[in-house]
Parts: sequence; C-alpha cells; structure tokens
Amino acid sequence: MISIYTSLYNVENNLYNWKQTLSNFQLFAEQVVVATTTDCKDKTIEILSEFCQKPENSKIKLVITDHKFNDLAFDGKLKADALSYCFEPYAMLLDMDEYMPLRFKPV
Repeated sequence: MISIYTSLYNVENNLYNWKQTLSNFQLFAEQVVVATTTDCKDKTIEILSEFCQKPENSKIKLVITDHKFNDLAFDGKLKADALSYCFEPYAMLLDMDEYMPLRFKPV
C-alpha cells in the first residue's frame, strides 16, 4: 500500500550507507522509487542499475533523468519524477539519510 520515493546521485562520493537505507525502505514499502540523473560525475547509474537488478532488491524502481546539477530546482525535479512512478495508493518521500526504525514495522 505504500511507495517510498527518493533521489540519489554521486553514490561513489556519499559517506552514508545508501545500500542499507534502500534495504531498510524495502522492509516498509511495496515499492521504492529512486530517481537519479545522467549528470552524475561518477558511475552512479551503473552502480544503481547493478544494485537494483539483484533479486533481493526487486521492489526498487530506478528512474534515470537528464536534470542538471546547475538547475536550482534539481533535487525537487528528481523527487517529482520519482513520485510520478509511484503506483501504490500512498507515497512517502524520504531522503537517503533518513531511516525507518524496525519498531514501526507491523508484525
């Protein structure tokens, strides 16, 4: 019933554990939508594509855009694109540095 959507870019330079965050999102949502851009300065698209193709990450939908970093609305546009791919009745925006504690997961 829930889609979680977010944006993620330049993953090679991120200091937080984005893989753990996406895995956490999958515990709570039927769908996780991640938007990124071709304007990344590293191998983000290849890294995310490989990560999303693993069977344990089947809930993740990767959305690749061509938004540019110099656009002041860059992150908002990425998140809006991610939202447009959500198909569950409820959608929740979470940033990649946010985390859902397991105590909130229904048993």
